[in-house]
Amino acid sequence: MENFRILLILMVVVWFFGKIFRGLKLPVIFGELIGGIIVGPLVLGLVHPDNEVVKILAELGIFFLMLHAGLETDPDELFKASKKSILIAIGGALLPFLGGYFAATWFGQSFESALFIGMGLSITAIAVSARLFKDYKIQRTKVAHITMGAAIIDDIIALILFSVVLSIAKEGSINLIEIIIMLAKTIAFFGAVILIGCKTARKYIPKLLVKKGFTLTLIVALVLGLIAEAIGLHIILGAFMAGLFVREEVIDQKIYNKIE
Repeated sequence: MENFRILLILMVVVWFFGKIFRGLKLPVIFGELIGGIIVGPLVLGLVHPDNEVVKILAELGIFFLMLHAGLETDPDELFKASKKSILIAIGGALLPFLGGYFAATWFGQSFESALFIGMGLSITAIAVSARLFKDYKIQRTKVAHITMGAAIIDDIIALILFSVVLSIAKEGSINLIEIIIMLAKTIAFFGAVILIGCKTARKYIPKLLVKKGFTLTLIVALVLGLIAEAIGLHIILGAFMAGLFVREEVIDQKIYNKIE
């Protein structure tokens, strides 16, 4: 019964605050975030983030959101924007990291604490970007492709920074071998997915998705997501990559509508 009560509260909050922000012509997701803060432990304490139902709903929500974002992203346009995305990602990761570090030390934090604060600020909210682009129907524009590409690269840079910070905190030095291995696994994952996806997308995917297209799409997304998780990335990056090659231009419109 408790789980259903929590589910009801969350649904009411999503509907109510979403409606208010939509009426104000503001991003709906900001209203939902504010609603979550109000019913969360910070204000009313009606819903706690450590609840299993909340955790499962959050994981599923972000998983499907990134899968859908991949479905509506053109991989060719994403790759064309890669040069600009790399530059933006480097600035978007390193500048907040350095700013957070120096601000934390200025406020008297220890060296290790300042590193973790800087690292926390350097991580991008890729799912929020995907949701905003979808709500405003600009997910197929040049700026959306550049932003999504930069967000993916930013997450990889943040992963490297996280490994560096952890290594310094635990051992007092940087473990280069561990970082090189992690970087190699990340490059191998994206390289393999892109290579296989480009070769099979237009040739085999339409045939495979004729029957049980929705189920097969979920299986591919889960497999890539779990592989990404195994090498230290987030499962949502695997879901996004899966959607990238099982997309509207490749599959039959009826199957795409079912997935949608």
